[in-house]
Amino acid sequence: MAPGAELPPNLCYTLALDRPGQDFHRRMTRLLVTSLLLTQWHGKIMVFRNHPRPVLPEGHPAVTEVLLDLLPSEDFHETVSWKYRVKDQLDLTGIAKVLFVDCDCLALRSINRLMLGSWDIYTAPEPGRLTEYPFNGYLTEEEMQSLRALPGLNSGNWGVRASRYKEVMAAWEAIDRSKRLRGTTNQNQHSWNRLILDTPLRHRHFARGELQFPFLHGAHYLSYRRAALVHACDRSAKEKLSLLFGLWMDVFGRDRLEDVTKI
Repeated sequence: MAPGAELPPNLCYTLALDRPGQDFHRRMTRLLVTSLLLTQWHGKIMVFRNHPRPVLPEGHPAVTEVLLDLLPSEDFHETVSWKYRVKDQLDLTGIAKVLFVDCDCLALRSINRLMLGSWDIYTAPEPGRLTEYPFNGYLTEEEMQSLRALPGLNSGNWGVRASRYKEVMAAWEAIDRSKRLRGTTNQNQHSWNRLILDTPLRHRHFARGELQFPFLHGAHYLSYRRAALVHACDRSAKEKLSLLFGLWMDVFGRDRLEDVTKI
């Protein structure tokens, strides 16, 4: 790119799918979206929700909300499969890269630089090995022995080059709907790991420390407070919301609460 040329925008999207009578995911998504805006996300943001109330009632030119006419299934897998099922609803015209972030995440500082580079897929290692639950549902017995040293990859944080996005999502869906080799209740994460094992595309990991999981393996406050992105997985929605709201207040301050309604 020529010196001084502006980088093309990226697109970040998330799912805010709540059970009837609840809005935990909508509220977490509000924290996520406002954190992205306050840290100057370079590009567009899309939210797919099923709650009648919008995430940003006041609206924002960079944010598009799509109301999905559905109730989350009691089957968790059916709900999270919307990660790839919305692929035809994204307008990728002029978009460089696509970032998916689970709604129980928060940007503590700018993540724009994480989107730079020549990668086709950006992956997020989490504490644990590939051969452990919940990553190993599509590993053969031989792979269970030979791949012990590889880290497991979280399926709630990843990036894909826009020109490869639909191809990667279609491949993920094909794996995700195929027969598992061992039982699991978090199939999309197992299938994501299978996809990355098989793909010929260039991929890289989030740099160590840039993404932290506060509830996993006793992460220390100072570690996840310094991260660019925090993912509050592995707890109830209520516990996640409490942690994320506290972090939002710690990072952006009470004086920014009014700003949130104006973003």
